[in-house]
Amino acid sequence: MRIRQVKLEDVDRLAASLSPEVSRAQIRRRYDESLLGYREMLIAELGEHIAGTVSTGGWGFQKAGSLRMFALDVGRAFRNRGVGTALIEAVESAAFTLNLSEVNLEVSVDNVDTIRLYERLGYRRLPDPVTDSWDELDDQGNSRTVEESSWIMIKKIEYIESPMQDSKAGMITNQDFANSVIRTLRDALATDDVELVGSMRADEADEYSDVDVCARVDRPLNDAFFASLIDCIKELFGRATVRYDPDYRSDLQAQDLRFTLYDFPVFWRIDLLVTSDQASCQKFPDPFPEWSIATSAFWNLVWAVEYDRRNRPDAADEYVAAACEKLHIDTVAYSVLGVKQMLASLEVKDEVDVELLDKLRGVLTA
Repeated sequence: MRIRQVKLEDVDRLAASLSPEVSRAQIRRRYDESLLGYREMLIAELGEHIAGTVSTGGWGFQKAGSLRMFALDVGRAFRNRGVGTALIEAVESAAFTLNLSEVNLEVSVDNVDTIRLYERLGYRRLPDPVTDSWDELDDQGNSRTVEESSWIMIKKIEYIESPMQDSKAGMITNQDFANSVIRTLRDALATDDVELVGSMRADEADEYSDVDVCARVDRPLNDAFFASLIDCIKELFGRATVRYDPDYRSDLQAQDLRFTLYDFPVFWRIDLLVTSDQASCQKFPDPFPEWSIATSAFWNLVWAVEYDRRNRPDAADEYVAAACEKLHIDTVAYSVLGVKQMLASLEVKDEVDVELLDKLRGVLTA
């Protein structure tokens, strides 16, 4: 997917994607307004199609230090494929470039699905709705004034330190991170068949959720494939370790990979299941690596901390018990002191990266 400025030759293709909800005359007016400086108009190019559009600027409900986003439209055939999210993140990137501290928008109080998308991406509603109005053109060029009750929603642009910041794609929540992962994988794997699964997809994620992704490709899962994929992940997200799930050691058309990223919160792991339409001649890696028992115990402790922060003491106890079993020590209930002691024992074993141990210690002492 490519996000770019609109051109005159895009108008017909965009109209074909947005019909019948947005007329060609309306799209042409938007384009003309972009030439006059009333708006900046972006489009999302997906293969041979133009899947959606968004605008910034305009007159609307302007706010000092904020970039106004409006006229977000995605064609029916391209919904639930990350197009809207990519357009929104492009606006946030523009706000960052302009040294603005937030993005603001208006959305109809009845547009429940879009409100849910904005909230998932970190936008928050102001308490009182406003009356929003604009002129709408039909296919014959006839104009009518539309008025509707709308929420004003705002998102603060507060970028964390990460390699992503250099590429104008700063992230605030792990949902932002997940959306960036999806875009990165679609580019790296040259396929749109990449989607979130689990809590991220079900809108049940919180700040401790990792990113579960499924992808399907049409080329063999060989050494060249994985080398290219891993290089792409590291180029954008920085230092990373990758583990290959041994449950797939004999599957020539599927592999589950777990990426741990050093420059991000320890909870934000990428769990990627990639499947192929073509069987590889030989399983990669070869020889297939075994999972370290100590590393598995470490991740049990990470999950124990996650569930403790979620006020799920039963689940926290279960993961601590799993770590105890792997370390051959007596089972104990979850406690901060107990987790710190087990981290110390893992450090002595010298089988888990000390930097990862320190990241989890930092969470416990924060």
